Amino acid sequence: QDDRIIVNCMTQQDVGTDSRKVDYDAVRSCMRSLNQMATYWGATEIGMPRIGAGLAGGDWDIIAKIIDEEATNFTAVVGCRRRHHDDRHRSQSCQCADHDCWQDD
Repeated sequence: QDDRIIVNCMTQQDVGTDSRKVDYDAVRSCMRSLNQMATYWGATEIGMPRIGAGLAGGDWDIIAKIIDEEATNFTAVVGCRRRHHDDRHRSQSCQCADHDCWQDD
């Protein structure tokens, strides 16, 4: 049995790299919803990419702070998509600060 649940967090309305597209209030709203759902599901960890910090142009320091403030019922396990980074990081201690790390090889 696969106990994984996939959730989409909508944090931007537009795409492109010409300006910041992520809406920090939307990130906060998504994290609040995830926090409630984590309790319902009994989830202690929720995995996610550096949501809003890649092509959406958000500042990871701001986003990580939002996650840390809102994720009180679960640990946000922030992972890197690159194959050479297989370790897991808590949001505030993520070592993958290089934006290139979030693009396909």
